[in-house]
Amino acid sequence: MSETFTDRSKRQYSRAKTSNQQQAQQEVPEYYYCATSTGTTERSLDLDSEYVFCTDENAERSRQENLRNGRTRRAMTSLENKLQAYIIKKALQNNYKLPINDNWVLLDAERNFASEDLLRQPREGRKLDILAYDTENHCFIVLELKQKYGSGVYDTAKNQLLRYTNIMITHIADARRFYDEAEATGVRGYIVWPAGYTPYKPDPAWKIIEYQKDLLEGLTNQGDLPLTMR
Repeated sequence: MSETFTDRSKRQYSRAKTSNQQQAQQEVPEYYYCATSTGTTERSLDLDSEYVFCTDENAERSRQENLRNGRTRRAMTSLENKLQAYIIKKALQNNYKLPINDNWVLLDAERNFASEDLLRQPREGRKLDILAYDTENHCFIVLELKQKYGSGVYDTAKNQLLRYTNIMITHIADARRFYDEAEATGVRGYIVWPAGYTPYKPDPAWKIIEYQKDLLEGLTNQGDLPLTMR
């Protein structure tokens, strides 16, 4: 049995899911709850904040550290965090449908795979950015988010997707039970990154979804970010 999809992890996931359902009922969701091995963490979905997709605890720690060191600069989270928050927030506002494909429904984010499941897998990556379910093709969807492009980034993203999808496929029965998706037959992976780069030797196993980086940088709570399948 997978060490990631255990009964204990399922209980924490169910708690996070209940909290996220409550957020989805709000006109403007404020937080997304990620399941951990010991409970849940609350991540900010405020796209206007310099601490987007941070926990309140980490955001306050950064503020205090800046005060102690006399820093005046803003402690920004990464564009990947902002992209992650945008996709999740839009999904919660639209019956869990991702703003990429109406057939993709949000299941999970920041899934931390157990060490035992990571053995003999490619080294890059431990946390899965976003997991969705394709209700038309009955498969899990893994999204690997990137804030820049390039051959090195592409190779890293491919290895991360290979790692996550290998684990999901190896433990597909456990994943079906864990996420209550009994009809799931497989896993697909996608790289989400800025438009403007074509890999020299694109791997047909991993498709690319593009966004405009300048639009993401200036994105606010009232804005929209087109995400285009290439």
